[in-house]
Amino acid sequence: MPDEIPVSDKSFSGPKPDYAKNILSPKNIIVYLVAAVIIYAGVYYYFFAKNKKAEVTPELASPLVQAPAGEGQGLTGNQMIVELKAQNGSGQDGLVLITEENGKTKVELSTNNTNGTQPAHIHEGACSAAGKIKWPLKNVVDGNSSSFIPVTIGELKAFLPLAINVHKSASEAATYVSCGDAK
Repeated sequence: MPDEIPVSDKSFSGPKPDYAKNILSPKNIIVYLVAAVIIYAGVYYYFFAKNKKAEVTPELASPLVQAPAGEGQGLTGNQMIVELKAQNGSGQDGLVLITEENGKTKVELSTNNTNGTQPAHIHEGACSAAGKIKWPLKNVVDGNSSSFIPVTIGELKAFLPLAINVHKSASEAATYVSCGDAK
Protein backbone atom coordinates (compact mmCIF):
# COMPACT_ATOMS: atom_id res chain seq x y z
CA MET A 1 0.00 0.00 0.00
CA PRO A 2 1.32 3.42 -0.85
CA ASP A 3 2.51 5.70 1.86
CA GLU A 4 -0.34 7.70 3.25
CA ILE A 5 0.05 11.40 3.97
CA PRO A 6 -1.01 12.22 7.45
CA VAL A 7 -3.92 14.66 7.60
CA SER A 8 -2.33 16.60 10.39
CA ASP A 9 0.75 17.35 8.28
CA LYS A 10 0.28 20.91 7.04
CA SER A 11 3.63 21.28 5.46
CA PHE A 12 3.76 22.94 2.08
CA SER A 13 6.78 22.38 -0.03
CA GLY A 14 6.31 25.30 -2.47
CA PRO A 15 6.98 28.99 -1.88
CA LYS A 16 4.47 30.85 0.23
CA PRO A 17 2.55 33.52 -1.71
CA ASP A 18 3.43 37.12 -0.87
CA TYR A 19 0.07 38.88 -0.98
CA ALA A 20 1.60 42.34 -0.60
CA LYS A 21 3.43 41.92 -3.91
CA ASN A 22 0.29 40.63 -5.67
CA ILE A 23 -1.74 43.70 -4.68
CA LEU A 24 0.58 45.97 -6.67
CA SER A 25 1.04 43.73 -9.67
CA PRO A 26 0.58 45.40 -13.09
CA LYS A 27 -2.58 43.39 -13.71
CA ASN A 28 -4.17 44.56 -10.46
CA ILE A 29 -3.13 48.18 -11.01
CA ILE A 30 -5.02 48.18 -14.34
CA VAL A 31 -8.09 46.72 -12.62
CA TYR A 32 -7.89 49.42 -9.92
CA LEU A 33 -7.59 52.21 -12.52
CA VAL A 34 -10.58 50.94 -14.52
CA ALA A 35 -12.65 50.70 -11.33
CA ALA A 36 -11.64 54.24 -10.33
CA VAL A 37 -12.63 55.65 -13.74
CA ILE A 38 -16.04 53.92 -13.58
CA ILE A 39 -16.68 55.22 -10.05
CA TYR A 40 -15.60 58.76 -11.03
CA ALA A 41 -17.87 58.73 -14.11
CA GLY A 42 -20.81 57.53 -12.01
CA VAL A 43 -20.31 60.20 -9.36
CA TYR A 44 -19.94 62.92 -12.01
CA TYR A 45 -23.14 61.85 -13.79
CA TYR A 46 -25.11 61.59 -10.55
CA PHE A 47 -24.14 65.02 -9.23
CA PHE A 48 -23.61 67.09 -12.36
CA ALA A 49 -24.62 65.79 -15.78
CA LYS A 50 -28.10 64.38 -15.15
CA ASN A 51 -29.50 67.73 -13.95
CA LYS A 52 -28.20 69.83 -16.82
CA LYS A 53 -30.31 70.62 -19.84
CA ALA A 54 -28.85 71.80 -23.08
CA GLU A 55 -29.31 75.51 -23.66
CA VAL A 56 -31.95 75.99 -26.29
CA THR A 57 -30.87 78.21 -29.16
CA PRO A 58 -32.37 78.72 -32.62
CA GLU A 59 -29.42 76.83 -34.11
CA LEU A 60 -30.13 73.80 -31.88
CA ALA A 61 -33.88 73.88 -32.43
CA SER A 62 -33.48 72.77 -36.03
CA PRO A 63 -30.55 72.79 -38.43
CA LEU A 64 -32.89 74.16 -41.12
CA VAL A 65 -34.17 77.09 -39.07
CA GLN A 66 -32.41 80.41 -38.88
CA ALA A 67 -33.93 83.46 -37.25
CA PRO A 68 -34.08 86.59 -39.41
CA ALA A 69 -30.95 88.71 -39.21
CA GLY A 70 -30.88 90.86 -36.10
CA GLU A 71 -33.91 89.18 -34.54
CA GLY A 72 -34.39 86.30 -32.12
CA GLN A 73 -37.75 85.37 -33.54
CA GLY A 74 -39.80 85.68 -36.66
CA LEU A 75 -41.29 83.96 -39.67
CA THR A 76 -39.03 82.36 -42.27
CA GLY A 77 -41.03 80.71 -45.06
CA ASN A 78 -43.07 77.97 -43.46
CA GLN A 79 -41.28 78.10 -40.12
CA MET A 80 -41.46 80.43 -37.15
CA ILE A 81 -39.31 80.75 -34.04
CA VAL A 82 -40.67 82.42 -30.91
CA GLU A 83 -38.41 83.15 -27.97
CA LEU A 84 -39.96 82.41 -24.59
CA LYS A 85 -38.93 84.76 -21.80
CA ALA A 86 -39.11 83.88 -18.11
CA GLN A 87 -41.84 85.55 -16.07
CA ASN A 88 -42.54 85.92 -12.36
CA GLY A 89 -39.00 84.91 -11.37
CA SER A 90 -39.34 81.41 -12.84
CA GLY A 91 -36.07 81.33 -14.78
CA GLN A 92 -37.94 79.42 -17.52
CA ASP A 93 -36.61 80.70 -20.83
CA GLY A 94 -37.00 78.71 -24.01
CA LEU A 95 -37.99 78.53 -27.64
CA VAL A 96 -41.01 77.59 -29.68
CA LEU A 97 -40.45 76.15 -33.13
CA ILE A 98 -43.52 76.37 -35.37
CA THR A 99 -43.56 74.39 -38.62
CA GLU A 100 -46.18 73.21 -41.07
CA GLU A 101 -46.90 69.51 -41.60
CA ASN A 102 -49.68 68.13 -43.79
CA GLY A 103 -51.79 71.28 -43.67
CA LYS A 104 -51.51 71.66 -39.88
CA THR A 105 -49.17 73.70 -37.73
CA LYS A 106 -46.83 71.84 -35.42
CA VAL A 107 -45.86 73.72 -32.26
CA GLU A 108 -42.75 72.40 -30.48
CA LEU A 109 -42.05 74.14 -27.19
CA SER A 110 -38.88 73.70 -25.15
CA THR A 111 -38.05 75.42 -21.84
CA ASN A 112 -35.43 75.09 -19.14
CA ASN A 113 -35.80 75.01 -15.34
CA THR A 114 -39.16 73.25 -15.53
CA ASN A 115 -41.05 72.05 -12.52
CA GLY A 116 -43.51 69.18 -13.07
CA THR A 117 -46.32 69.28 -15.61
CA GLN A 118 -47.26 72.73 -16.85
CA PRO A 119 -50.16 73.82 -19.09
CA ALA A 120 -49.33 75.79 -22.24
CA HIS A 121 -51.55 77.79 -24.62
CA ILE A 122 -51.55 80.14 -27.55
CA HIS A 123 -53.47 83.28 -26.58
CA GLU A 124 -54.78 86.15 -28.68
CA GLY A 125 -52.73 89.34 -28.33
CA ALA A 126 -49.25 89.86 -26.89
CA CYS A 127 -47.65 88.72 -23.64
CA SER A 128 -48.11 92.16 -22.11
CA ALA A 129 -51.91 91.81 -22.41
CA ALA A 130 -52.71 88.22 -23.39
CA GLY A 131 -56.32 87.69 -24.38
CA LYS A 132 -58.44 84.56 -24.46
CA ILE A 133 -56.99 81.16 -25.33
CA LYS A 134 -56.93 80.65 -29.09
CA TRP A 135 -55.45 77.11 -29.06
CA PRO A 136 -54.54 74.87 -26.14
CA LEU A 137 -51.22 73.04 -26.39
CA LYS A 138 -50.17 69.77 -24.83
CA ASN A 139 -48.79 70.18 -21.32
CA VAL A 140 -45.09 70.87 -20.92
CA VAL A 141 -43.47 67.80 -19.34
CA ASP A 142 -39.75 67.73 -18.56
CA GLY A 143 -39.37 70.99 -20.46
CA ASN A 144 -40.99 69.87 -23.73
CA SER A 145 -44.34 69.97 -25.48
CA SER A 146 -45.31 69.05 -29.03
CA SER A 147 -48.78 69.87 -30.40
CA PHE A 148 -50.64 70.36 -33.65
CA ILE A 149 -53.15 73.15 -34.26
CA PRO A 150 -55.72 72.91 -37.08
CA VAL A 151 -54.46 75.78 -39.27
CA THR A 152 -51.65 76.30 -41.75
CA ILE A 153 -48.89 78.78 -41.02
CA GLY A 154 -50.42 81.05 -43.66
CA GLU A 155 -53.72 81.01 -41.75
CA LEU A 156 -51.87 81.46 -38.45
CA LYS A 157 -50.34 84.72 -39.73
CA ALA A 158 -53.85 86.21 -40.00
CA PHE A 159 -54.24 85.90 -36.20
CA LEU A 160 -50.97 87.65 -35.27
CA PRO A 161 -50.02 88.92 -32.76
CA LEU A 162 -50.30 85.85 -30.54
CA ALA A 163 -48.84 85.07 -27.11
CA ILE A 164 -47.47 81.59 -26.42
CA ASN A 165 -47.29 81.01 -22.71
CA VAL A 166 -46.58 78.38 -20.09
CA HIS A 167 -48.46 78.38 -16.79
CA LYS A 168 -46.95 77.45 -13.41
CA SER A 169 -49.36 74.50 -12.98
CA ALA A 170 -52.98 73.57 -13.60
CA SER A 171 -53.90 74.75 -10.11
CA GLU A 172 -51.94 78.00 -10.57
CA ALA A 173 -52.94 78.76 -14.17
CA ALA A 174 -53.12 82.49 -13.47
CA THR A 175 -49.33 82.53 -12.95
CA TYR A 176 -47.33 82.64 -16.17
CA VAL A 177 -43.79 81.26 -15.94
CA SER A 178 -42.83 81.87 -19.56
CA CYS A 179 -44.23 83.79 -22.51
CA GLY A 180 -43.25 84.67 -26.05
CA ASP A 181 -44.81 86.98 -28.65
CA ALA A 182 -45.46 85.63 -32.13
CA LYS A 183 -45.48 88.73 -34.32
